[in-house]
Amino acid sequence: FRRVLSRSGTGVRAGATATGCYGHSATGPGLSATTANNCQGQADGNGDGLDAITANNCQGQSNGGGVGLSASQIATGSYGVSGTGTGLVANVANNCSGQSNSGTGLKASQTATGSYGVSATGPGLSANVANNCSGQSNGNDRGLVANQANNCYGLNYGAGYGLEADIATGCYGTSYYGAGLYASIVNSCDGSTVFYGYHYNMPPNNYPTP
Repeated sequence: FRRVLSRSGTGVRAGATATGCYGHSATGPGLSATTANNCQGQADGNGDGLDAITANNCQGQSNGGGVGLSASQIATGSYGVSGTGTGLVANVANNCSGQSNSGTGLKASQTATGSYGVSATGPGLSANVANNCSGQSNGNDRGLVANQANNCYGLNYGAGYGLEADIATGCYGTSYYGAGLYASIVNSCDGSTVFYGYHYNMPPNNYPTP
């Protein structure tokens, strides 16, 4: 790794591609690049750990309220962690993971595939479409929330939903004190408790949607 520490401003800034770099900033973003490959970025304040358009096999950490790792387009095989912000944010997240103390663990504005998110008090994983993903919330928020969830798993250790979706297919949700799975339309799903409006390939609805 090429290592750079900045007391203020961005630790490492690459106008094009950064490969095998490490950036660390006390107040700003740790590392910023158009494309980041095998890079690490850390922000001690509220800056983002790592910012990129495309991030491949990268790690980002924000110790404050910034995003751990932010990819405005695609993040692949990457990891982000934040103190109070979102762990990992991407338009598309493939085989990624994110963690946060109070924010969302992992957030994909479009699609998350094979990804995992966990939060102490916020949502574990949030996506428009989630495929083969899992999410966990240790508080009262949702383990996994998506407009469309396919073959996903959501876990909540509090009174929130394990998994919440408009359309859920082949999913399972668990909640210790709330609804395991809550969806408008479900197909071949199960959970500790299941609430739904319409169902396919399911047993009778013993827990109708409130």
